[in-house]
Amino acid sequence: MWVRSILKQNARMALSNSYWMAVGVVLTATVVSELISLLFNGRYQVFLQETLEWNNSIMMGEPYPMPDMSWIAPFGLLSIAVTIFIYYPLSIGAARFFVRNRFGNTQYTNVFSGFKNGYLSGSLTLLVTDIFIGLWSLLFIIPGIVKSLQYSMMAFILSDNPRVGNSRAREISRILTNGEKGAIFVLGLSFIGWYLLLGFISSICAMFSPVLSMAAAFAGGLFLSPYIRATYAELYVFLRDRAIQMGQIHPAELCLTPAPPQNYAE
Repeated sequence: MWVRSILKQNARMALSNSYWMAVGVVLTATVVSELISLLFNGRYQVFLQETLEWNNSIMMGEPYPMPDMSWIAPFGLLSIAVTIFIYYPLSIGAARFFVRNRFGNTQYTNVFSGFKNGYLSGSLTLLVTDIFIGLWSLLFIIPGIVKSLQYSMMAFILSDNPRVGNSRAREISRILTNGEKGAIFVLGLSFIGWYLLLGFISSICAMFSPVLSMAAAFAGGLFLSPYIRATYAELYVFLRDRAIQMGQIHPAELCLTPAPPQNYAE
């Protein structure tokens, strides 16, 4: 049985000598998608303003051009392309960094490992999984959350072996999270205090400048993310090694040798 406090303690120990490297990994893994998001949000705000003025002109009976919607399709295609060909590989590489960092055997360049062996295989596996989760979320919120928890180990699994296969990767994630989804959900909630603090700081900064507020939120999330990712890496290693020791998965599937016993509290 794993204990949240021990996972977090181990995560802090793992980051004690590599925290700033981990910050660089997180920044690398998120900067492209964040830039796309900022550009989209900026253009969307313009679109909302144009729509508001267009509606007002109709009510007043005055001529006004319709809002420009020609940007939506290009932005959508760009977002999809960035997600598949950049964000997913970087997510796999970042997961590899944090898993290896747990054993003190990592380097910054691991964040780019998702672009090497199994590049498209890993990316398409994450894409299919996200589509699958999205379809469940269309039914109700709860099934979507359950599936998100069930497949929360996917990036870590693919970081060990991006060629493990689409369906087998999800099967392994289901094995690892079987009976653990509630505890994983609570683990995520245990970081809520940090997010509330970030929200409070961002709100204070918003009193001075919206840009300052966004910068504070981004910086806070950037510095907090290594701790959270390292904690989930600890969880993955525990669940993975337990499944191997129970014979539920073979270490060769994840390009591993047989895992040694783990010294976790019962």
